[in-house]
Amino acid sequence: MCRKFFVLLSAIFTLAHLAGAQTTTTQNTNAAQLLGQLPDSEAVMFVDAKRLFSDALPLLTNNNQTQQAEINRQIERFRRQTGIDARSFDVFAVSLDFSPKITSLFPPKGTLTLDPVVLARSGASNSAQIMAAARKIAQSSIGGKAVPVTTRDKNYKGREIFTVRVDEATRVFGLFDLKNREVSIAALDDKTIAIGNLDAVRNAIAAFDGSKRVDPKLPQLAVRNGNAVMGFAGVVPKYVSSRIKFGTPELSRPFQEMRGFYGSLETGQNNFVFRTKQFRFID
Repeated sequence: MCRKFFVLLSAIFTLAHLAGAQTTTTQNTNAAQLLGQLPDSEAVMFVDAKRLFSDALPLLTNNNQTQQAEINRQIERFRRQTGIDARSFDVFAVSLDFSPKITSLFPPKGTLTLDPVVLARSGASNSAQIMAAARKIAQSSIGGKAVPVTTRDKNYKGREIFTVRVDEATRVFGLFDLKNREVSIAALDDKTIAIGNLDAVRNAIAAFDGSKRVDPKLPQLAVRNGNAVMGFAGVVPKYVSSRIKFGTPELSRPFQEMRGFYGSLETGQNNFVFRTKQFRFID
């Protein structure tokens, strides 16, 4: 990610440390259940997809029509190349692991990338139909060139995975950046699909069946705000927190001891509220 990301991240944690944040305790049951089925990871996030597209994006872009048009183009780009429309789902649950190439977090030096796997659930759509449509689109001609599709691990734990190569500018569901251009897709049950790189989708299948799931404390923290459009929680790896430098050991120590964070995004009639809080211990 770019330099501005680290400045923003440091500012968020600084404000959270100084002021704290108010949260609610109402549980988002559907999101919590789906988050709890994610594979073991350093951070999790849920997105209320319906409210994101209808309520949050206009506020987050300050009703900027150019920015909204770009987001819609990204969503449509992913749909054209995979047959999967982000707007057909109710909720996304995202598993994130950090891939560090950084020498200092503050001041920011280097890069930090995220490698997500996304579980997408729809109450109205059938996963088998989604997979069939995705395969049909992926095997068709796009831009005059056939999109290569590889069926791998066809019977991996009883589920079929297929992989499609997308172009460099494509994001998963038009929202989530990719580390590589191959996207693997598998149906987990009749309402849920998993999307990510091949290894991540394999892990998602295993976790969905009950193996090596995420620490349950993270989903609990991510859904604390029952009014949230988006909620998130994660642990801060030692290799990240140890690189936070504020000039003196005394100023740096509280942040270097930071072990996790959680927060949410909620919307009002004409505004949005971003809440975040950090903690030193997850136990």
